[in-house]
Amino acid sequence: MSYEYNVYKIAEQDENELLQSTNPFAFVILAAKKALYGKTAAQPTKLELKKQLLRVLTAMKDRLQLDKKDLLTLFIFMDHMIKLESHYQKEFNQEIKNWEGGMMITYEDELKQEAREEGRKEGKIEITRNLIKLGASLDFIKKATGFSEKKVLEIKEKLEKE
Repeated sequence: MSYEYNVYKIAEQDENELLQSTNPFAFVILAAKKALYGKTAAQPTKLELKKQLLRVLTAMKDRLQLDKKDLLTLFIFMDHMIKLESHYQKEFNQEIKNWEGGMMITYEDELKQEAREEGRKEGKIEITRNLIKLGASLDFIKKATGFSEKKVLEIKEKLEKE
């Protein structure tokens, strides 16, 4: 038995082609290439690489019309590819705050808020399931969770099917 894999050598990719690409994945490759270069570089050089990538991301955002979520995903990927010591990371964080009026921080906060709301909803569903298992009344469950009668009955029906 033998396996064959396609090989894609990040280090051999043409940086100019990546910069001109209309594919957002080109930024991922570019960030990975810069991270490879920065692996053995001094901290100030790594900081400059991250700042360069931030400027590239700005240009790509406008050219590719990336939405907030895609832009933040690419930003987070880039931010995690090149690790900085705390002093340099603080400097980079300041750069982020200045970047387009702190847009990345605003986007990240929005996503965190969405995640918190989703977590609260899942928690309320779990509480509803537990109250149903304990035999609590429909009125008590509605008051405790804030769910409508329809929602509680929907959860109860799913629970009974399990």
